[in-house]
Amino acid sequence: MAGFTKDEEILAAFGSASFLQMWTWPNLFRDQGKTSESSDGKEICDLTVIFGNTIILFSDKRIEFNNSKALKVAWCRWARKAISGSLKQLEGAERWLRENPDRVFVDKACTKPIPISLSNPESMTFILVVVTHGIERQLSSINDEGSLSFNNQILGNENWEQSSAKPFCLGNVSENRFVHVFTDETIRLVLSEFDTAKDFIAYLKQRETLFTLKKPVEVSKESDMVYLFYENYSDSERSRAILSAPELSPSVVSIAKEPISNLYGNPNFQAKKKADHAAYFWDHLIESFAFHALNGTTQFRNWNHTSEIEPALRLMASPGRFDRRVLAQAFMEFYYKVPPGQRGTRVVYSPSDMSVGYLFLLVPFINKQRSNDEYRELRNRMLQGYAYIFAGAHNELSSLVGIGAKTRNNDTPLSEAFFDEGQDYIFLDCADWSPEEQRKSEEVRAKYEENGLLATRTKSHGVVHEFPQ
Repeated sequence: MAGFTKDEEILAAFGSASFLQMWTWPNLFRDQGKTSESSDGKEICDLTVIFGNTIILFSDKRIEFNNSKALKVAWCRWARKAISGSLKQLEGAERWLRENPDRVFVDKACTKPIPISLSNPESMTFILVVVTHGIERQLSSINDEGSLSFNNQILGNENWEQSSAKPFCLGNVSENRFVHVFTDETIRLVLSEFDTAKDFIAYLKQRETLFTLKKPVEVSKESDMVYLFYENYSDSERSRAILSAPELSPSVVSIAKEPISNLYGNPNFQAKKKADHAAYFWDHLIESFAFHALNGTTQFRNWNHTSEIEPALRLMASPGRFDRRVLAQAFMEFYYKVPPGQRGTRVVYSPSDMSVGYLFLLVPFINKQRSNDEYRELRNRMLQGYAYIFAGAHNELSSLVGIGAKTRNNDTPLSEAFFDEGQDYIFLDCADWSPEEQRKSEEVRAKYEENGLLATRTKSHGVVHEFPQ
């Protein structure tokens, strides 16, 4: 599904690239006011990202800046139209999703409910995002990135009242709650830099905390915060953190970093971006499984509705870009290590959550032995068997994701042809492993050992740097 306007289509494309198709929903509808089968529902908002308990609502609006008016007059009119209207849409969208989570549809006619479950409204966390257009040319004369500046002392309507407004500068635009505001250029910047659900949500939370500090905060442009995010690391949280920046220590905070092109020119940063290329293989795996789940073309399944498999796929999509790089590299290294015609398994722990394990299985396909359907059925059964064996042998696991694929035939690099072959996906919840399940695990292990399907395993450890030297 695509957005209705060109701006919405672009936003939806960026959203889908960052949050992937299972969790990115442009132009959802509600059946409020729908009086007949031939009438249409009402749009909820321009883009909705639903990732577990976190829901990000986007309102995308283009208002052209009127240069024929005095600067302050033009600014106030633009800000009021571009932002206050979006605020009403976002607040209405949040209210509807909280009160009517079972009346959300993907089509105008409101005949197709959204195929993933909205969690308990009481546990939902909403993040509101306004994306503005129509002011790019004016901002480009101020800075190279088309960014607004920020001053958290400007509150609510003060942002567009002539007595208090500052042209091209925004504060907290709602007095009731925090709302993120991005321009055409800055939403592209942050969605390009933080292009996973985990990374983007982390950035938005830190951005909100920065602007809601109980002291004056001024930021000259959006990339200043991106710069701070990459520059600073919190040892206590073991993650990057804007708030650990020494620039935030004074009683009045004023941040104006060097151009972000300096960051992009840093050799370590370039090495990180180059290393991150591997991580997108993990995205492609998720997208492949999600596509078949959403379209009802999954070959083997023990679920009836997409909402039943979504939490398991979301577990695979929960790692950030760096963790996905580690997981993708582990799979690809294993893929090339297993010789053509051979079978192999590997278990990898999630880098940031050692209670989550990933089981990789490669099985060769020999045409003379069986049909492709018979091969896929055998591989799927083997994947389930190995999953039970390893879940029973690793009591520390709370979840195990199994991925089965065909052993390579030659040294041809991984390409789209790999995904055309089809892969298997299974999920085991190991958090409350019962004695019965443990007995089953031991029985399967004995059977596999008897048939020579379980070799002696070796354990290895390694260190991977986010910023390679």
